[in-house]
Amino acid sequence: MVEPPSFETLIGTTLGNYRLEQLIEPSEVAPVFLATGSSAGAKYRLRILLIPADLSSEQRIVYLGRLQQEAKSISALHHPSILPLLDYGNANGMPYLVSSQSPMKPLNTELAQGPMDLIRISRYLDAIAAALEHAHEHAVLHRNLSTDRIFIKDGNLVVTDFG
Repeated sequence: MVEPPSFETLIGTTLGNYRLEQLIEPSEVAPVFLATGSSAGAKYRLRILLIPADLSSEQRIVYLGRLQQEAKSISALHHPSILPLLDYGNANGMPYLVSSQSPMKPLNTELAQGPMDLIRISRYLDAIAAALEHAHEHAVLHRNLSTDRIFIKDGNLVVTDFG
């Protein structure tokens, strides 16, 4: 069995204009870090996208080009139920996506607490549907929608990690 990479070793390194401070969402394919921006020390949510190791150099170039196209499309999404993509880049061979870091609670945490009232469920489903509809109108698919990718921010739902 192959050991997953230890992303903790990246803490303290810099990707683009962002210094990785803390691993906040471990993942074998796309870990999320709390990062500090170089300007004014603002905090961000930075997701590193791992490139499949078995790609040839030509396939890697195509893959990175596709990631950049998708990131550009995602950054153009502006909707109250979508966490905005603020920046994206590729540093040290690691493509990354940057969103704002603000207090958010994963939807799956709230679901684990037990049944919710129907009005809240209806409001949440409306927000998810509106976010996906907006993305689809802009030719963006989510591709990995789950309760791990939906957060509660200021009492409202936001969908994250498109593409």
